[in-house]
Amino acid sequence: TRHVFLNGNDLSERLANLQDFEYFSVGETGFGTGLNILALWQLWQQVRPNNHSHLHAISVEKFPLSKADLIRALNVWDELKPLSKQLIEQYPLPLAGCHRLSFPEERFSIDLWLGDAQDIFPSMVKTKAVNAWFLDGFAPSCNPDMWEQNVLNNIVRLSNYGTTFASFSVAGVLKRGLKAHGIDISRPRGFGHKREMLKAIWKAPVSE
Repeated sequence: TRHVFLNGNDLSERLANLQDFEYFSVGETGFGTGLNILALWQLWQQVRPNNHSHLHAISVEKFPLSKADLIRALNVWDELKPLSKQLIEQYPLPLAGCHRLSFPEERFSIDLWLGDAQDIFPSMVKTKAVNAWFLDGFAPSCNPDMWEQNVLNNIVRLSNYGTTFASFSVAGVLKRGLKAHGIDISRPRGFGHKREMLKAIWKAPVSE
């Protein structure tokens, strides 16, 4: 998580340099146990500036864990227990739609969308662009619906120039889907046994 999603999106530096009242948004394509979001929250605690900036996370999950299963899954991560306890307290019932989890003292919030990504992403209204994406949710071969071009098109629609993307997967369907929008892709070293990971940025076109 830290190597691919946090470092892959250069989040330590970007979050530390947020200006007063600046709003930073991170999108994720597979909530799972919430581990990525908890690692993001932990980083935010470590680097957030002493001002009124705010970090917001958006995550989608088609098959949400029960609260009991979530507790069991997160119980092994001792370093995250103070945060996982707060997450579990607000973890919603498995009802389709958007659930807002708010932690005002942390200047942190989560919109947890439960349902199919193919339905959810097109329905999202772009009020503020997503600044960084965690493209998670298993490899395209295991979860092809998540990587339909329609989903990627809407992920880009919710983004803006300067938005970054990171993924464990370097599958062709993902690279082609991002490149179709002019997004620059690199493949730095992956974590552990993974030879490569995907790192990308949507750069503004250079005016002639």
